[in-house]
Amino acid sequence: IKTENGIFNIVNTTISNTNGNGIYAAGSNGARLTLTNSVIQASSSTGILADGEASIEVASSQILASAASGIETVAGSKGAIEVTDSTIDGLLANGNPAANGAGIRMNSTAPVSLTNSVVSNFGTGVDINADSDLTMVLGEIRDIVGDGINIASTTGSSGSAVLTGVRIADIVGTGISTTGVPLGGTLRGGRGGAVSLINSRLTNIGEIGIVGSNIGTPGTGDLILLQGTSIDTAANGGIRVTDSNLRVEGSSLQNSRIFDSGPFGIESVAASTVLIDSTQISGATVGIR
Repeated sequence: IKTENGIFNIVNTTISNTNGNGIYAAGSNGARLTLTNSVIQASSSTGILADGEASIEVASSQILASAASGIETVAGSKGAIEVTDSTIDGLLANGNPAANGAGIRMNSTAPVSLTNSVVSNFGTGVDINADSDLTMVLGEIRDIVGDGINIASTTGSSGSAVLTGVRIADIVGTGISTTGVPLGGTLRGGRGGAVSLINSRLTNIGEIGIVGSNIGTPGTGDLILLQGTSIDTAANGGIRVTDSNLRVEGSSLQNSRIFDSGPFGIESVAASTVLIDSTQISGATVGIR
């Protein structure tokens, strides 16, 4: 299906075995695509490719076995994407994950929100390659052969992730990797790449739970925030920050915890600013270094 302008409502429909994208959604401001109780399966490229200003709403649907990405935004696209009660899974017909793909690949400033949805079996769970913002409430990112979430802010004006009640599990690479834009010169730190994890959990991580570089300037600006969040069974460390701001604290529901995280619980490198409050760190070789 290719859309340009207007409103498309797709209900109780299966789109399968396309030689390109399952849906190519374009259009100017005001265009809208809704996908409800439907399946996009075995696209040789991307399940849904967003290009332009059309908004996209996916509800109670499945995007399965896309060779490239489940959902991808083209550079320059601006339409918001909302995914609710849905599954984006990259397990291919040969039984292998889409190792070179991403569940969601964000190449533009278009914001993406996921509610009670699952992203699984890709090379990267969510790949943010631009100044775009991800919001995720409930749901999971799991069974990923690379990084769970990768953020690489391009100009520093944004590029962020806010996760509430989310589980990131069974990740071969890093749970969350985020990089801001360096300030340059003799200044330390950077802009963009902020991450907030609220009452969430990272578990069974093959590398480090969270890695951040150039997130905020010392003591101000952007930061990596954990509230009531746990990191457990991370093979090569809990959290590592370089020239970044990190705040780990409890929430109104629970304390934060970092345990069984290999060589360290929290590692601060260079001119990082770190605050730790209402947090339990255990089972690492070194708690804080």
